[in-house]
Amino acid sequence: MSHHGLSLRGNSSMHSPTRSRQHESLSALARVTRLQKVLRLTSLEKMELFIALAGHNGAIARVIEDLDISLPSRTGYPALVLRELLRLPRNIETLTLHLPSTSPPTILNGLLFPRLTVLTTNLPHHCLVSFLTAHPGIVSLTVQACGARHTCPLRDLNLGRMSQLQCPARCLAGIAHGHVTSATVNLTCMTSMAAVAINALSTSPLWTLTIDFFADDYDILTRIAGAAPNLRKLKLLEKPRAQRRFHHTRRPWNDVHQWHLTLLRLPYLEELLLRTHLTVTGPRRSEDTVVSAWANGALSRTTRHPNLFHIALLQGTGVAAGQRLSHWFKTGSAWERISSMVVGSTHSFVV
Repeated sequence: MSHHGLSLRGNSSMHSPTRSRQHESLSALARVTRLQKVLRLTSLEKMELFIALAGHNGAIARVIEDLDISLPSRTGYPALVLRELLRLPRNIETLTLHLPSTSPPTILNGLLFPRLTVLTTNLPHHCLVSFLTAHPGIVSLTVQACGARHTCPLRDLNLGRMSQLQCPARCLAGIAHGHVTSATVNLTCMTSMAAVAINALSTSPLWTLTIDFFADDYDILTRIAGAAPNLRKLKLLEKPRAQRRFHHTRRPWNDVHQWHLTLLRLPYLEELLLRTHLTVTGPRRSEDTVVSAWANGALSRTTRHPNLFHIALLQGTGVAAGQRLSHWFKTGSAWERISSMVVGSTHSFVV
């Protein structure tokens, strides 16, 4: 049985003028449809076809473990069709739902997946309250914009089981409850504060952290070191403020000596990834000098970082549409650039 996405293609014979012929055509197609564990649906037509095929061959739905439904954001859809579909695959472990903003708030009410452990969705948080309550087995949660003006609707839920969490900074304090090992913190508005989210993670055994920060947040690394000293992997993603009259070049890492000392407060850190819209280099400071100073220190008598072995930099090039991605690895006591390439401005920086 293949584990690739289920191929749901229409069949010209399905459009027979009589219902009996259409029924026979669907039944025949259902018998030859490959059973696959991963299903990705991107249109209403594919959803309707899946429902029809599963009606003739229940095994098509029963074997699915990973379900991804991603519909165009500006396209309407019948909510009843989606709910009918979601009642079919009872054994899914991973569920991804990217739905139009017109989705009703009760779209997930009453649905139950006993084996579900991973949920990723763009639905507003008030749509998830009853669903998360009914699924205590979920340990990995990825959500986007909250949709609430003030308090996040998920704040009062018992979500202490969550070990992997991705959510807006303003919601994290109400969701993280001391067991998070991997977190991604998104700044979804100009008034968001990474500091609040970092403090909320201080009681968790955090190993991996991806976090947005604004360019003028000069203490970002200091706060992270104080809250999560056991980090193994840290990804810092700079977000621009609203357009300002003056172009500021000050960054937290400009003082390479202080940046190095702060990295030493993360003694278990193995990987550091940084995205910035400027360059970390300068007329008197090459990239290899910067990387070496971060890891080994810039002074003659300094302490080398004990565990850091990988530094990735995604930085501006001075050209509007381009960024340079560099990967540096520790070889012995020295640092070597393994790769360097120009990538587009929308590069995902997934490492």
